[in-house]
Amino acid sequence: MTRFSLAMLGLLCCAAAFAAEPANDDARALVKRVVDAVPTVPYVSRMELTTPGGLVREFDMNGKHLENGVDARYIEVTGPMNLKDTRYLLYEHSERRDDQYVYIPFMKRVVRLSEKTRSEPFLGSTFFVNDMIKRELDDYTYRFVGDETIGQRACRLVESTPKHPEDEMYSKAILAIDPLDLVVMRAQLFKGDQLFKVHTTDALEKIDGYWTPRLQTMRNLEDNDASQLTTVEIKYNAPIGDDMFREAYLGR
Repeated sequence: MTRFSLAMLGLLCCAAAFAAEPANDDARALVKRVVDAVPTVPYVSRMELTTPGGLVREFDMNGKHLENGVDARYIEVTGPMNLKDTRYLLYEHSERRDDQYVYIPFMKRVVRLSEKTRSEPFLGSTFFVNDMIKRELDDYTYRFVGDETIGQRACRLVESTPKHPEDEMYSKAILAIDPLDLVVMRAQLFKGDQLFKVHTTDALEKIDGYWTPRLQTMRNLEDNDASQLTTVEIKYNAPIGDDMFREAYLGR
């Protein structure tokens, strides 16, 4: 099954004039093309996350598709000292509910993340853990709702609405997609009818043939706060073993 994550699609001219509006099925097809363009090769990356208070969190994030069909991501905080060695392990299954775990250093224990925890700030930022968890493509309906120029890119606006809103944090998202390079330049996230958060891709660079977001911003309009996520360094096709992506590795 095809899955997508707003942060990962983001972890991403004049408005185009179309003679006729394509069918809504084409909106889903465009999102699927974006999903299919996301790298599936193993990668290692070094990230910096700036919180609304100006504090910087540094962490490494590695990802790999495992032989059992699971997409796994391992995150380890390297700074500051009070958060150092906090570790996350995210499992994304194709046939059942995903699993997320965190190792809390001062407790010296591994905790499975609950639904409530997923909706809380990630390392004190305006990103939530939930923003980094992938979703099933067919758990949503899609339709084109306009066009907009963002950063000199002519983007299509696609509204994504969950089929089961009671299970979701956001009531809908409006994705601004560059249909040429297949990148999401902006995601507007709603709670009810109110715009809640705005995720933007502020800097892109093609690395090893993949469009990679160098700088992303998540603005929380409710709290009037913002955080920035910087990809300091990334290497695709990295030689990573499977041991890193086992629960036992978290509490080593």
